[in-house]
Amino acid sequence: MKIYFEQKQWANETNVWITAEDKNGNLHTVKPMEMIFESHEPSKQTGPSLRFSGHFSREFFPAFQEAIIEAGYSVKKPDVEALKNHLEDMRKLVFEAKT
Repeated sequence: MKIYFEQKQWANETNVWITAEDKNGNLHTVKPMEMIFESHEPSKQTGPSLRFSGHFSREFFPAFQEAIIEAGYSVKKPDVEALKNHLEDMRKLVFEAKT
């Protein structure tokens, strides 16, 4: 799966193409769709904003992450080391303070 971005800053829009090649080499592209926010009552249940068919769900997010990086957006991954240090500090505060 490959995702392409086209940013039109003058029009304040971003176009996205989502393509995939099947095992026979045929190229498939997701049909055009509009992402429009609709207001509704908080108690109203709504359907999902995106629904993926078949194996595409497993391929979409890595391809999307790659596309946004290529388009110049940053993707922040959690700083595991900082989380470990924070957890250790909290342990010291809780357990060492009791002694």
